[in-house]
Amino acid sequence: MQICTECQHEANGKMVDFGIGSYEFWGAPGNDVQWCYVSECCEADMVDENGVTIEPPEKDYDPYE
Repeated sequence: MQICTECQHEANGKMVDFGIGSYEFWGAPGNDVQWCYVSECCEADMVDENGVTIEPPEKDYDPYE
């Protein structure tokens, strides 16, 4: 069972990009991405019934699906 740390309800997880996206630093363009596995309801961390943080599932994940 996965529990959302924000609302304390059972939740499913999803991958979300919290990066700032495209940027330019002294003329050099870049793209910042920060993928995190969070709850679908509050986009918060998730824990199991023992309080251990849930890690993303082990699979070939395509975040753009």
